[in-house]
Parts: sequence; structure tokens; C-alpha cells
Amino acid sequence: MKIAFQGNRKQVLFRANTGMLVLLVGLMFFMTSPSNKVPVASWQLDNFEGYFIGHLGHYPIELYLEKKDQQLSGRYIQRFKSRQRSIELTGFVEEGGQLHLNGKGIFTGKWTNGQIEGFWYRSADSKEKYPFTLKRKAPLYYASDYWITKKLSDGVQMSIPRESTLHSTDTSDLFNGRMIRSHSIKKDAQILNQAYTIQLPVRDSSIVSHLYLELAVYQGVDSLRQLLPSDSPISYSVEELSLDDKTISLLEFEEGTASGSYRSKLYFYKQPGNQRSFLFHLFYSYTNPWIYGNPYSKDDYEGPRITDMNRLVEIVEMIIASV
Repeated sequence: MKIAFQGNRKQVLFRANTGMLVLLVGLMFFMTSPSNKVPVASWQLDNFEGYFIGHLGHYPIELYLEKKDQQLSGRYIQRFKSRQRSIELTGFVEEGGQLHLNGKGIFTGKWTNGQIEGFWYRSADSKEKYPFTLKRKAPLYYASDYWITKKLSDGVQMSIPRESTLHSTDTSDLFNGRMIRSHSIKKDAQILNQAYTIQLPVRDSSIVSHLYLELAVYQGVDSLRQLLPSDSPISYSVEELSLDDKTISLLEFEEGTASGSYRSKLYFYKQPGNQRSFLFHLFYSYTNPWIYGNPYSKDDYEGPRITDMNRLVEIVEMIIASV
């Protein structure tokens, strides 16, 4: 009995001493290790730059963000006017991963499950706040399998989205949309050779109500101004747009109503080395974004553009660049 008791006592003492040793080692490790800090996700350690899209309340938003060390900068991208404007953002990332962005409002949030989630405040002392979520912008239309190649009747190749359709149409049916000023584009038979309509997929768009794309193939026309009426009292402002390696002439018309806006864009491209030129006519309409509860001040921002509308314009301009 005595031997057995002594043996058990030694075992108990050994276990106690071992437990004390483990506790001391654990305390030393805790005091010297940084593991007691809040874990930081890898994106908070690495520098990055890119576009992020999501919603602010019920309103679609897009931000461009850059991170260098713990400093943040970027732009809130406006998507309503014909020319994209932006609001500068500056901020920082706290040690625990909380981000702060300032610029006509305050964004605070964290990276959660692959996206940035948080709240937007109108000012530092404002109780008015809106939840927002952001994820990296990775549109499908940047992938090669989104596109297919179509041949026009004169052998010209053009890329269009796989879910689109391309049809020949009568030249007299061109430029007969809502925009009155587009009716005056010249359609003389001796210079207008072919006409096409391209039907685009209007997916996940709750704001764009109408959209169609027309293409006129001209012969012997060197500039967009040759197709505009010379005796018109309207002053036409033609801009130059660079798409990939192509210089495109751009003319825009807009008609606003209480419920939304109607817009026409004319893109003219003259192929170098031959007499062929292309005139794309994009027509679309969209509802008034302010009915969707945009928290920003309309007077300050002149109305942000619509994210999904801008996506469709990007697709059209990629089609034009492929000719």
C-alpha cells in the first residue's frame, strides 16, 4: 500500500510540475509573441489598386482604391453625366484592419468574406448613415470567352458579346430613334453601303429601360462632319475619343425628362488605308436615379452616373474598338 501510494504521489507531483512548466512557457510566449494582436487579413498587409463596385444603401456605387502601406487614396466614380466625374478620397487602415475614407462623406468598414462592408456617414458628427458593400470589379466582358467574332457582308470582322445578335437592316431604318437631331444624319445611297443592328444583353439592369446599337458602313466619307447637315441651326460639338489604338469621333445628344434621360452617342471611325468608315449609333434611356434613394446631395454631385449603364457603354466601346 505504501509503495503504491508513493508511486501515485510522484505521478501527481510530476503532473503538477509539468502543468506549471507549460503555464510558464505559455505566459512567456504570450508576452513575447505578437499573436495577441487582432489578426490582419493579407489584403491589409499588401499594397493594391483597383476598382470596387457595390451598393450604398440601395444605390449602386463604384470606387477606385489604392493602398500604399497603411495609406488609402482613391475616387468615388460618378455615373450619371455624359462625362464621368469623380470625387477624391483619402484615408488610412488601422492596425486592426478598420479602414477610413473621407471625401464628401466618410466611409468606414472592414474586409469581410472577400468584400468590404461598412457604413457611410454624411459627416463625422452625423447620425445619418447608410450601409455599403464593395467587391473587386471583375466584369465578365474582360474575359475572351465573353466574345464571338462576326463577319459583316463586306468581309469586315467585329467582336460582339456571345449573347448578342447581329442583323442586316434596311438603310432607311437607321437613325430613326427618339432623338430628333439624329434623324438628319446623311443616308445617301451613294455613300451608305450597309446597315446593321446589334442587340445587346441588358442583364441585371434595373435602371436602363431601352438600349439599341446601330451600325452604318460608309464609303468615301472621311469625317463625321461630312455626315452632319451643313445648314443646321444646331451647333454640333464633335470630340475625339481614343479606343485602344483607334481615334474615334464622338458626338452626343441628350434629352432629359422628369422620369429619366434619353441619350444618343454617335461614334465615327475611318479605317486607315481604304475608303471604308463606320458610324455606330448607340441609343439608350434610363430612369431617374434619384428615385432609388441616393444619399448624396444632388446639388453637390450633379447626379452620379449609373453603374450598369456605364457597363453597357463600356461593352459598346469595346465592340467599336474591335472593328
